[in-house]
Amino acid sequence: MKGWLKALLFFFTWLLAQIAITSPIMLVLGTTGETINNVSTQDRAIIQLITGILQLLGSAVVIYLFLKYIDKAPFKTLGFSSKGKARHLIAGLLLGTGLISIGILVLMAAGMITLTVTNPNLVWIFASMILFVIVAVNEEAMTRGYLLRVLMESGNKYWALIISALIFALLHGLNPNISLTALINLFLAGVLLGVYYIHYKNLWFSIGLHFTWNFFQGPIWGSNVSGTTGESLFSQQLSGNELITGGAFGFEASLMCTILVVLAIIAVDLWARRSQTKSLHGKPDPI
Repeated sequence: MKGWLKALLFFFTWLLAQIAITSPIMLVLGTTGETINNVSTQDRAIIQLITGILQLLGSAVVIYLFLKYIDKAPFKTLGFSSKGKARHLIAGLLLGTGLISIGILVLMAAGMITLTVTNPNLVWIFASMILFVIVAVNEEAMTRGYLLRVLMESGNKYWALIISALIFALLHGLNPNISLTALINLFLAGVLLGVYYIHYKNLWFSIGLHFTWNFFQGPIWGSNVSGTTGESLFSQQLSGNELITGGAFGFEASLMCTILVVLAIIAVDLWARRSQTKSLHGKPDPI
């Protein structure tokens, strides 16, 4: 089966599984007249954690079935190789932390946001950390580990990267307070998360980057994460233009985010190309 056909079949199978898992939870919320952003912070954390675990299990089942019966390939082909795992993971963790922290601190220095120390429930901060680990593993295994990998079988890896990034952005298209800028930035985030993968076929970097991007954006710096709110160590008061600060959707809808992610994409791609060129000439891989 051609790569693009496998990708199409996989995506719709995965999407149906996710809808089947999520719909009952949304239905229960709907009968009470609530939405995910209207319930208490603690209830929201519990709902999101349970949903995240179920979605991860659903993804794992779909991926397993496709790998076993269609790809006939081992699980590690997704990009979970143990070779250099720590180095790839740490690089991703540091990049995610740095991008978000630099963006927030620049906005604060420009007087566009004010940060106030809060007194959060640390149990729920920890629960959020677990949730964002689950989200990172789930979304990276699906969009980069499977979709991007099989799309690369059908042609140019950069076209495969663009298609997978578009899918990643559209999957967030129904999030609260979504905007055109947010969708563009989510697409760019998909490119950033995938550009490392097309060179190394390794998911650890993407998982690390995805996790710290979300965790530092929300539970640490107090921005909404893709339109959703939660407990955080700092609270934010926005006073600048929403195009610059991101407004109600969060930092991901800001032009500051756009600039940082574009620069990161260029840097990661050049870094990966250079390190691979060195490897071809017998020099050690710096990663």
